[in-house]
Amino acid sequence: MAHLRFVLVVLVLGHALAPTARAQDTEPALVSQASEAVRRGAQDADATRALRHAQRTYWIGTRIRGRLAAGLDEARASGDHRGARCYDDKLSQVHAALRMAELRYSELERAVERGDAPQRVHIEQVMRVLRRRMVELYRHSRRCPSNVTSHEGRVRVTVTVDPPRRRSR
Repeated sequence: MAHLRFVLVVLVLGHALAPTARAQDTEPALVSQASEAVRRGAQDADATRALRHAQRTYWIGTRIRGRLAAGLDEARASGDHRGARCYDDKLSQVHAALRMAELRYSELERAVERGDAPQRVHIEQVMRVLRRRMVELYRHSRRCPSNVTSHEGRVRVTVTVDPPRRRSR
């Protein structure tokens, strides 16, 4: 136990009596290296988050595309021309947004590889807009007309244009 105390005292005194110039020279370099590592780690985390968000945006878009395609098939099968036209319009817009998302994802990967933070942030914002647009298109597609609620069979409609009036005497 006494030997351990002696070693500890020697280490502390040796460190305290070491030239301060050497400590001053190495300390800023270590601090700057540590802060650089922290900064790189933060950028790596942001880049990873951006790539994950972009992948999720594309995945959501493909799910929406599948649902719209199913709605279009159903409308065509039921003979609902207005509904089919509505679904087709929304589906075309989602296809365009997905193509844009694919292009932006490849740009995002290149920006991350280069370490271009401003470009990465810009592409993240574009991907958010594309994601909101696709979700909005899906919401609008739910309002597309459908013949599912129409009446089947014969319907009798009676229209009276001008009812006869009683003569006043």
